[in-house]
Amino acid sequence: MKNFLLLRISFMVFVLIHACKEDSPTKPKTEEKDNWFELSPLDNAVGAMTIFNGNLIVGGNFTKAGDVSMNHIAEWDGSNWNDLSGGVSDGAQNVTTIYALTVFNNRLIVAGRFSRAGNMSVNNIAAWDGSTWSALGEGIDADALNRGPLSLTVYQGNLIVGGNFDEAGGVIAEDLAYWDGSEYGEFAGGTSGGFLGGGVQALLVFDNNLVAAGSFSQADSTTVSNIALWNGTSWSSLNSGINSDGRIYDLAVYNNNLIAGGNFSQAGEIDAEDIAVWNKSNWSACGTGITEGSGIAIRIEALSVYNGQLIAGGMFSKAGDVPASNIARWDGSTWSALGKGVDEGLFGLTFVTALQVFDGKLFVGGSFTTAGEKTVGHIAGWEE
Repeated sequence: MKNFLLLRISFMVFVLIHACKEDSPTKPKTEEKDNWFELSPLDNAVGAMTIFNGNLIVGGNFTKAGDVSMNHIAEWDGSNWNDLSGGVSDGAQNVTTIYALTVFNNRLIVAGRFSRAGNMSVNNIAAWDGSTWSALGEGIDADALNRGPLSLTVYQGNLIVGGNFDEAGGVIAEDLAYWDGSEYGEFAGGTSGGFLGGGVQALLVFDNNLVAAGSFSQADSTTVSNIALWNGTSWSSLNSGINSDGRIYDLAVYNNNLIAGGNFSQAGEIDAEDIAVWNKSNWSACGTGITEGSGIAIRIEALSVYNGQLIAGGMFSKAGDVPASNIARWDGSTWSALGKGVDEGLFGLTFVTALQVFDGKLFVGGSFTTAGEKTVGHIAGWEE
């Protein structure tokens, strides 16, 4: 009996000790909370997002939001999708899509491949004032060889258009143009060269300078490598840029530094897998960068900043040494995943192409039908 009582007491002590360990508030968590949430689904991929008149604007390949027809562009007011007077349609070679969105002179500027905006005839770029569409002059050419306008920003009071084109408003403009509100011109001599067709894929104002990035080897007469900086009077390279056969898809500012994301392996003289940091004088890597993928090309296509962290989206399965399904975050020293990320894109191709912070939440667009454990339609939100 004495031995039996000692055995019971020992067992109870064992249970209590382990119960305390299980309840300990300092025990590390092994499973991250799924912070993804759904919106009414879109029927095809998202290409761009921005904020206009206090609402989220989404553009891309889709023609339906929920059960309502939406021609490639829609407004999310926090609860419902709203139509923008028929959206855009009739793109060249039967390809209609939206690549870029921005706001200029209190109007939403939409760029991509389309020849109609609402009932207006346009040429791959148009303006929406909240109730009606209008053309921006003769627009930007796009055909079988030239993809047209791919990127937009505002610099020194002008709308800047980057892309893969030869003319803007009927004047010669090699991949880079400006619109001053009444006419087009080639911006600062344009860009040329580049790998597989070249073009200006991303534009950003950084430290009061304009940064253009994509795939090109010349900015006017200055030799560069896929990224260049215009200071108001001249172009300059950012050291030696990125490797010549690479491409930059997006730019962002994080911790007062310029971030470039794309498909490349070197920035300046350092190894940098698909993402790099420019501190106004030198390049550095974000850890080991984007190291694995399951798609046709490992790359970063979208960058944003949310809750003090840099968010990178694209087509990849690993960021640093952390599994990350097509989206990840960088805190300045370490990569981590956003839950289980996004997956199950159309035709087996999953990618993130647009990121936008709206109403304190991160909105993620691209080609995917799952976000974490949730079923979605090419757009989802993440909230912390």
